Amino acid sequence: MRNYREFIRMLSREAGKPTLFEPYPSKNLISQIIWRAGSGLWDSTQNMVSTLISFYDNIGADTAVIPASKDNINDVLSLGSELTDGIKFTILSDDIEALKAADSHDSVCALATKNPLVYGKDHTKPVIFIAGRDVILGIESSIERGLAGVYITENMELLWKRYGDKIALLGGLADSIVTAAPARIYERVRALHEMTGGKAYAIGTGLTGADADYLGFISMLYMYNTLSEN
Repeated sequence: MRNYREFIRMLSREAGKPTLFEPYPSKNLISQIIWRAGSGLWDSTQNMVSTLISFYDNIGADTAVIPASKDNINDVLSLGSELTDGIKFTILSDDIEALKAADSHDSVCALATKNPLVYGKDHTKPVIFIAGRDVILGIESSIERGLAGVYITENMELLWKRYGDKIALLGGLADSIVTAAPARIYERVRALHEMTGGKAYAIGTGLTGADADYLGFISMLYMYNTLSEN
């Protein structure tokens, strides 16, 4: 059963079930997960949102990460009625106006952004920062700005031990997803969950725009769903 409250719990740095956060799935990956392809899946805001909802439902996520801007945020939010029971939106945007609109909507459980000027105190929903190349600076800046979490590319174990008591870390598996064999991905995901107890950590590739290796992603997803059953 999907439950966005598990995602919020993780952002609050409380231990619990594993949760997944994958904000940048490629269209190729999505088409393979939902067994559908074609430009029609993306040719309007409604189709884009419906396609992403289907994807996140299929991979067992507690939140559907939906990109939005000030130009389409109202259309995106109006599609909240299509969400599967237990799932809520995380709105991904760098527009202050879009984030403000999403922050007050019942279909939204969190906000995500690359905008370094966003402060946690300005929003009622938890905010996740998408860290750039300088991950350490991104984490420390996010802590100073009162954000709930940071999406990172790799080195999850080391960074969680350093920052996990201050801010939630999401992603962090890009190195394994791209280079490791499936068995190694299984081992790493299980070890991470045992190390963190699901506290302040969301499983994810950490990739930001690259087309993740399909088998690597599926390997991670298989282990995530196995852990979720426990």
